[in-house]
Amino acid sequence: MAVLLASAACCVQAATVLLTAHGVKAAVGGDIYATLYCGEAGWLDPSKAVATVKVLVRGEDVTLKFENVPNGGCAINLFHDENGNGKLDFSAGMISIPLEGVAVSNNATRMGPPHYKKAEFQVMGAEVKQDVKMNY
Repeated sequence: MAVLLASAACCVQAATVLLTAHGVKAAVGGDIYATLYCGEAGWLDPSKAVATVKVLVRGEDVTLKFENVPNGGCAINLFHDENGNGKLDFSAGMISIPLEGVAVSNNATRMGPPHYKKAEFQVMGAEVKQDVKMNY
């Protein structure tokens, strides 16, 4: 009996997260990059992300899929790489403003970097869906 309990404790349930970005500037082309974080530590640090997905823009609605996501709190940050340089471009100057489209899970938009707690959603079960609006 103790062996069964130990085995069950080591296994983490995994889910699929489907994120659909609406209002993408399809005429511009480019790619959507979405980065998944599970936990506030490392939020917005790509080296600490659980996964990053890149999808070619083919329409105003773009769906991205994350697989094997552990149950618990997660958040997603995404941007529309319009010029194909693989990074989010910002304006020069004292106030740095994104020059390409951005979005965050739960549509947690604000001036400045998004807060993890506002972007966080719970992953439970086999599939979780998030819909976000791109901000340009």
